[in-house]
Amino acid sequence: MVDVNLADAILAGANLQQADLTGASANRTDFSEANLAQAQLVGARLTDAKLVQVNLVKANLTQAQINRGDLSRADLTGAQLQQA
Repeated sequence: MVDVNLADAILAGANLQQADLTGASANRTDFSEANLAQAQLVGARLTDAKLVQVNLVKANLTQAQINRGDLSRADLTGAQLQQA
């Protein structure tokens, strides 16, 4: 799903473990309580995304744009956040 447009989608509770969302446009997307462990989100656009209680363990968020994203209670253990 490289460069996919997920803007305004509701993916709350989705199992996206190890998904490749490189370059995805996910502005305003609701990922609440989703499993994004080990997901590739390199360069993803997550402006205003709802990432509440998301599992981002070992996810790669290098160069991701998370402006005004809500990461309340998200698990970022081991996540790569270079230039995010």
